[in-house]
Amino acid sequence: MEESQKSEESRACGCGRSPTGKCMGWHAFTDEEFANAKREWQIQEDTKRMFGIPAGTKVPSQGT
Repeated sequence: MEESQKSEESRACGCGRSPTGKCMGWHAFTDEEFANAKREWQIQEDTKRMFGIPAGTKVPSQGT
């Protein structure tokens, strides 16, 4: 198996919580934390779509 394939497989989501299919660390969240993260992720993706930014593109946060 090639190194790039191993790397891709090791980053695959095993818990089923990641909306991208790649591990985002959401397996460690409580149900409430997961619900909040999923809602925030969806808001970000909807905003990107509204402005024509491709899904999955990382954009800098404005911070709080």
